[in-house]
Amino acid sequence: MATTSKRCASSSNEESVSDSDSDTDCEREQNKNVSKQAKSTKPQKRKGAGLGDVKKHCCGELHTKNVASWKKQKTMNMFNSNKQTTLSQKVIKAEVITTNFLVQHNLPIATADHLGPLFKEIFPDSKIAASYSCGRTKTSCILNEALAPQCHKYIIEHCQTHPYSVGEDGAKAYKIFEAIEETFTRDSMLWTNCVSLSIDNTNTMIGANNSVASRFLEMNPELFVAGCPCHLAHIAASHANDAFSDILGINVEDICIDCFYWFSKSSKRKGKLLEYFELCNQDYQAVLKHLSIRWLSLQRCIDRILKKYPSLKSYFLSEESPDQRFQRDEPTVHVVQPAMESLARKLANRIVLPRVLIDVDSVTELDLDDESIFIKSTSLFLGGTTKFTLNRLRNDGTINDSDYNKVHNAAHHYFKSALKYIFDKFPIGNDVLCNAVWVNVPKRLDTTWESVQFFLEKFSLLTLLQGINPDILHEEFVDYQTLPDDAIGQGAWEEAKVVDGQDEDGNEIAHHRVDILWWHLAHLKVPGTSQNRFKNLSKVAEIVLVIPHSNAEQERLFSIVRKNKTDSRSNLKLDGTLSSILAMKTTYPESSTPCYKWKPDDEVLTNSKKSTVSYNKKHIGDAQ
Repeated sequence: MATTSKRCASSSNEESVSDSDSDTDCEREQNKNVSKQAKSTKPQKRKGAGLGDVKKHCCGELHTKNVASWKKQKTMNMFNSNKQTTLSQKVIKAEVITTNFLVQHNLPIATADHLGPLFKEIFPDSKIAASYSCGRTKTSCILNEALAPQCHKYIIEHCQTHPYSVGEDGAKAYKIFEAIEETFTRDSMLWTNCVSLSIDNTNTMIGANNSVASRFLEMNPELFVAGCPCHLAHIAASHANDAFSDILGINVEDICIDCFYWFSKSSKRKGKLLEYFELCNQDYQAVLKHLSIRWLSLQRCIDRILKKYPSLKSYFLSEESPDQRFQRDEPTVHVVQPAMESLARKLANRIVLPRVLIDVDSVTELDLDDESIFIKSTSLFLGGTTKFTLNRLRNDGTINDSDYNKVHNAAHHYFKSALKYIFDKFPIGNDVLCNAVWVNVPKRLDTTWESVQFFLEKFSLLTLLQGINPDILHEEFVDYQTLPDDAIGQGAWEEAKVVDGQDEDGNEIAHHRVDILWWHLAHLKVPGTSQNRFKNLSKVAEIVLVIPHSNAEQERLFSIVRKNKTDSRSNLKLDGTLSSILAMKTTYPESSTPCYKWKPDDEVLTNSKKSTVSYNKKHIGDAQ
C-alpha cells in the first residue's frame, strides 16, 4: 500500500512539473489579480439586524416585489392538489356525520376521542380513516359553530315570516317571560307572528294575573292560550278515582305504587314471588313503577298487575301479615274539540238517561246537580267481566247486598265526578278549537267558510296574511271543498297515511296526517299553469297547523334534556353544547332523518373547517 502511494505521489509530482512550464504565465497573472483584490479589500463595520431592521426590510420595495413574484410561482403540489382537496372534503364530511351520530344517539362528546383510533384499527386500508382526527374538542367545535348555528338560523328565518307557537313547561312566570322576551328581541322575532302558547294548567302558567299567559296576552291580545287537554283528561280521571276510592276505600294509584315498592328493595320477596309465578304457570315479569307525574304510565302498570294477578294474589294471600298500604307528534288541533265532546258524551252515556241526552244540543247543557237525570246506580253498566264477578261474589256469599250496592254507588260517583271536572276545566266550545276543524282534509265537506274567516280576522296582523284578498280566499276554499281526492294525488294520500292498528275483525284502522296533505295542497298547481292553486288558503291553514293540541312536545324536549344532561355529563352548558344538541335533535329527528341517511350540505362542511381553525387561533392567541 505504501509503495503504491509513493508511485501515485511521484506520478502526480511529475505531472505537475511537466505542466508548470506551460501554465507559468497564467498563474502569474492570477496571482497578481488576487493580490490586488486582497489589497483593495478593507474591513467593514457590521450592520445591525434587529426587529426594526426586519420590519423596514419587509416594507421595502425589493422585498414586496419578490413576495409578489413568489406568490405567482406554481409548485409541484399543483399536480395533486385536487386529490388532496377531495380527500380533505371526504374527511371533514365523515367528521360532521359522526358528530351528528353522537348527538342523535345521546352519546357523550368524549366518545369522539376513541373513534379516530377505532376507525383506523377497523379500516386500516381507508385513507379517510387514516386522516380522521376528530376528538372531543373538534367535535364540540363542529357542533357549536357549524351544525347548531345552521339549525338556529333556519328556525329564526322561518319564524320571522311565518306563524309559530311557543311551548313552555316549568319554572317561575317572570323568569320564563324575561328569557323568552330577551330571545325574541335578540332574534328580531315579531310578537304578532306568535299565534298560540302551549303550557300546562297550573296557575303560574295559565292564571288570570301575573302568569305566563297573561304576560303573553299583553304582547299579543289575539294569542290563543292552549292548555293541555291530555293532562286535563288525566286529572278528570284522577278526580273520578278519588270519588271512587272515597266510597270503596281503595285507590288504584296507591295500589300500583305500593306494589312496586313492596318488591323493589327486597331480593327475598322477589325470589318468593318467582316461586308463585312458577306455581301459577306464568312467566315472571317485574312489577312496573307508576309515577303520578308520569300519568301515561298508570295504564301500563294496571295492565301488568291484572295480567299477573293470579301470581300476585297467591303471594299476598300467603303472607301471614299482609301489608295494607297497598302522546301523536303531529298537528291534531282540528280533532281536539270533537275528541273532548266525544269523551264527555261517552261518560254521560254511562250515567245519564237517554231521554235526557236527546233533549240537549250539547252535553255541556246537562245539570249534574239534578239527580233525576241519572240512571239508577244498580243499573249502571260496569263491563261484562266486572258485572259477572260482582254477581258471582254476591251469590256465593263473599259480599252482601250492602257491599254490592256500595260498588255501584262508587261507580256512579266516579263517572259523575269525571264529567263535572270536564265541564269545569275543559275548553269545550273554545272558538279557536271549534273553527280549527276546517283543515281536516278528509272531512272538508263538513266545514264552513266562517271557520276560515275566523282565523283571517283573528290573526289579521300576522305577516303571512298581509295582502290576502277575502274574495280570492273564499274562491280557494270552495275549490278546496269540492276538490276530488284524486286531484290531490294518490302518492300524497299514501305518504300521509298512518296505520293505528286493527279492529276485532282484522280491519285496518288508519288516519291521514293533515300537515302532509296540506303540504301537497300548497304545491298543487292550477291545471295548465304554474300558479299555485291554494296559495292563500294554505297560508291560513299554516296558522292552524302550528297550534299545538297538547304540551306533549315540551315533555319530549325535557326528556331529551334528561337523556343528555346526566350525572356523568353534568357540565353541559344550557347556552352552549346542550342548546346545540337540542337544536340538532329537533331539526333532524331520528324518526325522519336517521344518522346514516343525513347528508350535510357544503355550507356546513365549510363552517366545520372554519370552526376548528377559529378555535385553534383563539386558544393559541390566549396561550401566547
